[in-house]
Amino acid sequence: MIEISKKYLKSLLIIFKFGNINLLKNYSFNQFEIILLSFVFFLNSIISARNLSSFEYGNYAIIYSIFVLVQGFYTSCIGETFLIKKNSIYNKQSISEIIFFVKYLILIMICLGFLLHFFFNTNINNLIIYFISIFNLIIMQNNRYYFLSYNLNIKSIINTCLFLIFFILSLLTLTKFNISLSTSYLYFSLLGFSAFLVNLINLKQIDFKNKVSNLENNKRFILKSFYSNILFWCSGNLHWLLLGYFSKESLGIIKACLAIINPIQTITRGMSITIYKILNKNNNIRT
Repeated sequence: MIEISKKYLKSLLIIFKFGNINLLKNYSFNQFEIILLSFVFFLNSIISARNLSSFEYGNYAIIYSIFVLVQGFYTSCIGETFLIKKNSIYNKQSISEIIFFVKYLILIMICLGFLLHFFFNTNINNLIIYFISIFNLIIMQNNRYYFLSYNLNIKSIINTCLFLIFFILSLLTLTKFNISLSTSYLYFSLLGFSAFLVNLINLKQIDFKNKVSNLENNKRFILKSFYSNILFWCSGNLHWLLLGYFSKESLGIIKACLAIINPIQTITRGMSITIYKILNKNNNIRT
């Protein structure tokens, strides 16, 4: 594993050594975008920790961990498929591709809804708010990965900047009108609402007439990625759900203390985007 990592690192250094300005520029844009995304989620976590009770913030930790699971499914199964099977000539995304992963996304959310309702006594209204938020966040991520697969880094980073702006405007609106949010689901919905506004702007990027989905050809890779993501998620998040099942208040206290390291996890995950694009020159799925 160490030798493989050294080999890839050497490949990166050779590429950069020969002065590929475009790669350096795209890498810089990508890392800046990851920092912006991390900042939005970090800010929401801090604000939630300051305004929610320990019990409610424990609930926030649970729903955030489940969101990480769902987002991981999209990233490893769909998003990275776009990056591996990248393209040179830009086309609007087929509506069939979106439908392809949305139908599985809905099935996953229904299963997770039963889990939240059965183990954590979550009511239906909160589940609806929560899953609408997740849906919009995943669609926003989809736009981002799709742009990146065509090296449209500027478009991608503009969307991320809009996400940050809409989120800050939402916070300012709450402050202006002295609106206080009482539950973790409502605080999480601030992220979903901001993503929804970004998605509205990007509706023009969807080809509603095209019925061809390139994702159908990669089902085997997507399925393997699905299984591996479950293992990755369990190693980093399952223990939070177990702790939350026995004591949400204790979980809230611990996660509030650990909130400051959340951006680090997002940044390190995001770095793989550029690595895929640099190392993969011939659309080799094995990369």
